[in-house]
Amino acid sequence: YIIGIGGTPIITWGGIYMTTIIKINGMSCGHCSMAVKKALGQIEGVETVEVNLEEKTATISSTTSLDINILKEIIDDEGYEFIGIL
Repeated sequence: YIIGIGGTPIITWGGIYMTTIIKINGMSCGHCSMAVKKALGQIEGVETVEVNLEEKTATISSTTSLDINILKEIIDDEGYEFIGIL
């Protein structure tokens, strides 16, 4: 199994997916969560993104390991604060 930064391998019907959970500050509404979900969903290898406003997290399922610098850049470019990987 290959585990990405902070990622946990998940065995699914289609193969192995890694789950990465990141903490994000500055999201306060549905528009915020949709902007983050859309931006993170454009990363190569990302299959799904679920954003939780209450916990201020995004859970990303991917087929490849994710670069922490790319995650930070994308979140910062959207106008939010990347806190880190949980």
